[in-house]
Amino acid sequence: MDPSAPGGPNNGRALTKGKALSNAMRTGKRALAGVAAGALALGMLSIAGASASSAAPSVKPKGAETAVVNAVRSSGTAASAINLPYASLEWSAGPTISDGSKIDLTTAPSATANLLWPQASGTDDSINLNAAAQTIDDSALGTTLPAGYVSVDDSAFYFKVDTAGTYAGIIYNGTDTVSFSFATAGAPSSMTLTPATQTVLVGAVADLEVNLLDSNLNATQPQTVDSVALTRSPTDDTIVALDDTQAGPAITGLVANNMATGSGYLSLATNPAAAGTTTVTATPAGTLPPAVTAQTATVVKSGTVSNVAIAGISLSTPANAVNAGTFPTKTALVPEGSTLITLAIDDTTAAAAGNPLRFAASLSAGGTINGSTATSGAPLIIAVTTDADKEASVPLTIGGAGALAASVLTVTQVNVTDAAVQFSGTDVTEAVTWQTPAVQPSDIVSTPA
Repeated sequence: MDPSAPGGPNNGRALTKGKALSNAMRTGKRALAGVAAGALALGMLSIAGASASSAAPSVKPKGAETAVVNAVRSSGTAASAINLPYASLEWSAGPTISDGSKIDLTTAPSATANLLWPQASGTDDSINLNAAAQTIDDSALGTTLPAGYVSVDDSAFYFKVDTAGTYAGIIYNGTDTVSFSFATAGAPSSMTLTPATQTVLVGAVADLEVNLLDSNLNATQPQTVDSVALTRSPTDDTIVALDDTQAGPAITGLVANNMATGSGYLSLATNPAAAGTTTVTATPAGTLPPAVTAQTATVVKSGTVSNVAIAGISLSTPANAVNAGTFPTKTALVPEGSTLITLAIDDTTAAAAGNPLRFAASLSAGGTINGSTATSGAPLIIAVTTDADKEASVPLTIGGAGALAASVLTVTQVNVTDAAVQFSGTDVTEAVTWQTPAVQPSDIVSTPA
């Protein structure tokens, strides 16, 4: 009997490595022979015999992180196995996990439940609770994802499991570790397309997300033959792929690899000349069951943003700000610690008063703008409308490292798709630099009168 089966020694609970080894040693050679036979039936590499040395190693990490695990669905074994895209667990670039690192499994639904990953040879390698830590290669690692996959992080490990239940373990290289734990999801029983309704500027891009859910509303994976067709009405807008940073090429649907994490991403690139409403429809195909029905989302297109360069930009506060530069490339210096600044926008162009303008703001040294993190890759978008004098003031509160010496705030005028607006071929920008005062309080020494 499987130790984790109901009524078995572990009474249906997930096993830890120590418990699995103890049970395996008690059941003797017949249990190990069963493991080997199952492995051969699956075409895997041979499984090492259980031994006390296969317990998780003692690692003193230099960089340690807990991975984010995306949706995981069990593929099953032998004749009942189904084909699934690889699941993934992701972490930031901190731990230097690379080719030759080790993986160790510490918790699993049973002693023979396998976690598998791709190898350069083209054959999946595997580990279970009866096996010692295994070596992984770059085929299962890296920042370059398999075709169609979408990652929200800097590094990832790709894997499958063949038994439903709870798993935990670590990936390590002797100095850095990534720990992980997850419970598998069931088969898809519903699908969502979100947000159901949103409003964007005319000509802007509306982001949408398809989510596959099991009966417990957990994110789950499709089979490799499953897909979701995408259509829109009217057809003057375009459905495009969405990656980590920007809208991609036109698409007509999502394939299994696009939804390997349980979610698939798309955007509606709206026609810059047509306000109105567009309906996007996601229709399931493949082996997705009848309960997984087509879903719709509504995108309302309203409002505009100027794509014509303003006439000027500068700092009006703090009062001791030093404005410099020549439009369209303006600069300013402010003292270290200045947390409240105000941009003065001059739009005395041919545009009428009440002109909607858009700016992207980012900090070079970290910190926050109006309470939000803003980097060059993910700037804070600021929308303003000019007053009767064709001017606008933009107050900004700078927090954290953003107000330290050498920090640079870059503000760029952008259009509806967040591309830089140019004047005579040059981006319209304001670069504000925080500087250390020439005279510090510690430099001031009182002397007798």
